[in-house]
Amino acid sequence: MKRFIITIFIAVLLVACSSNNNNKTTENNNDTSNVENNVVNKDNFLNDNIENENNENSDDREEFSPGDNVELEARVELSEENNELTVEGITNLLTNTSLTADLIGNPMGNRDYIDRDIHLDVQADGSFQTSFDLDDDFFQENNGQLLLFSISYDPLESVADEEIKEVYGKDGENLKGPFVQINESVRERNVVYAYEYLVVGSNKTTYIIESDDNKEVPGDYGETEIWAEAEITGNDHYHIYVEGSSNILEGTQLLGRYFSDQDKAMSQNLIPSLIEVDKYGDFIVPIRYDSITDDGYVELTSYGSHRTKETTNEVYGEKYENITGNIVEDNLSKDGQIIRITVDYEGMDVEAPDESLVTEEDGELKIAMPDDILFDFDKSSLKSEAKDTLKEVSNLLKDVKDNENIQIKGHTDNEGNPEYNQILSEERAEAVAKRLRANEDLKHLNFIIEGYGETKPVASNDSEDGRKMNRRVEIVFHGLELKKD
Repeated sequence: MKRFIITIFIAVLLVACSSNNNNKTTENNNDTSNVENNVVNKDNFLNDNIENENNENSDDREEFSPGDNVELEARVELSEENNELTVEGITNLLTNTSLTADLIGNPMGNRDYIDRDIHLDVQADGSFQTSFDLDDDFFQENNGQLLLFSISYDPLESVADEEIKEVYGKDGENLKGPFVQINESVRERNVVYAYEYLVVGSNKTTYIIESDDNKEVPGDYGETEIWAEAEITGNDHYHIYVEGSSNILEGTQLLGRYFSDQDKAMSQNLIPSLIEVDKYGDFIVPIRYDSITDDGYVELTSYGSHRTKETTNEVYGEKYENITGNIVEDNLSKDGQIIRITVDYEGMDVEAPDESLVTEEDGELKIAMPDDILFDFDKSSLKSEAKDTLKEVSNLLKDVKDNENIQIKGHTDNEGNPEYNQILSEERAEAVAKRLRANEDLKHLNFIIEGYGETKPVASNDSEDGRKMNRRVEIVFHGLELKKD
């Protein structure tokens, strides 16, 4: 079986100062502080990069001037303990430049702005910071959900004074760098845009936004014979992550879906992921899924939607009639052509018990079993039919290596008393663990019981379908490290 390493793009902004700057103020471009339970390790980012207002050498900072690349680094922390999201960063943009920060829920569907148009003024030392205060039940209600955080500067919407706008250009024509992109809405202009995807409730709580200085535009970028390469770089218990490169024009939109097998006409999640190809032809797509299957695959398609519509239509044609290549197909539902990129997903050789979902995160498997296949309503004693389901689970667990921890986690919806739900979730987890412990083939494993009540929903409790998904027992273990014969 294949062990996937999760790569969540820590995308960001912008690079390199030129030598002909006249305005200067202090800045050291280093990395971030080391945070426990963090995937990202950056050393003393704020201490080294963001000097406080007492810095007497602030006049030494090299500010942006025409011809420079825009530089930006930021540390974004999503803290359940403090119930907030904090942002601290450093840039070479001019003092008093007003940046805009947005936090968006459900970015792949009908975008829900959790908070928007938060202004961050660049200080004299090049630093900026802000925080988002989240609702009291934010982490509980959005557990496992994808968020999109972004920082931007748009000359069309900026409140910057005329001197600053003159340096950047009326339409941002003097702005350059990896995270400067074209926007053709209203009028064509250059905007600064950096973003990061966050997953609520993930072990990863701190994200670093920084530029990739090694990116280059493909030599055949923008030609009508198009190509793309893509691979699955990892997945968590909620999303598959796909990264790719191409010569496709900036702003071309791709829809991402996960299918259980070739015979399935519908994807597992009916709302596709929607992302845009960047100015280097690169893209990264987080795709929501329900359960990994042996024959599953990812499909990325484009039907002609673009951020740079005028430019792209001129090159590709409004119905993609001008493009060729092995990822171009006839559009069977309409005239013209489409772009289709398919990525096979090598399965885990795990056959899920009936009606259960299997997900993975870097080798950790999670089997989620709906409560109604194990228990009667409001009960914690196993139904007679549950023994068949748990026998299938036992067959998966018997080959796991000695002394491995097997977590049994009980969950409920939010109907009824929270304290009662907590007790019920613990009792149900204990009932499942007791049945598994009784199996002689599993004596080499350690079972850990946890009850979460209604505090870790995976779907909205506003509908019966969502509540049904939340009423579950999960079995979590590292199934890719199997016991040797």
